[in-house]
Amino acid sequence: MSRISLYLKNKMIVPVAWLAVASPIAHAEFLLGATFGENSKTYYVKQQDSFLYKAKATWQAERFELDIAKGHPSQLGKLLIVDDTVSAFDLSGELIWQDNKKDTDKLCLPELFGEFIKAHAEQLLNGEKLKCLGPVLKAKKLAPFMVSYKGEKAGKHRFQVGPGSLGMWLFMDSVDIYFNENLNRIVSYAGVTPAPEDKRKKMAYLEFKGALDKDNQVALIRNSPLW
Repeated sequence: MSRISLYLKNKMIVPVAWLAVASPIAHAEFLLGATFGENSKTYYVKQQDSFLYKAKATWQAERFELDIAKGHPSQLGKLLIVDDTVSAFDLSGELIWQDNKKDTDKLCLPELFGEFIKAHAEQLLNGEKLKCLGPVLKAKKLAPFMVSYKGEKAGKHRFQVGPGSLGMWLFMDSVDIYFNENLNRIVSYAGVTPAPEDKRKKMAYLEFKGALDKDNQVALIRNSPLW
């Protein structure tokens, strides 16, 4: 976990229960981090001792779950992927929306952008641009992202996640993710996060821009319905 500066932006990625509204706020200090278990990752953003956002991802061969336990009330709930069906539920278990992906489609979520890049590092390093789908609540469907490799400088590999269609330019700006030379951890990041500005106010999203420390490892996900 590292101390970083976060600020808001007008366009943002909108997975699961995200809305696309933001307003400027003053800079503040936050902590971004993750913990890992067997076939699981818990991603979080903290302000001092308070979680702004916390979500646990668990995966098996034919099933993936993302449980959002901390965040804005509009975000809380579960994303479930079983085979080719993607479903979003609120805290009460009520289905919000459902969509289907093709067998060849790859899925990517902001909490697991690093894992997507690590799993496809060879293709990306060879110059391929990979399209993946992410859940967008406002549209109540899966929407396309584009992941690409932007080069290496001073031992840091820069990857970028951006809109995968003209329509997605309305929802997000590109996110830059920097890996170390061995591609086993993220060393810095510049782009929007799923964390809200304030859980008690109108939904708005924080942008992370800064270096990360050695604890920001990346899991290697080999067998799941994500990709």
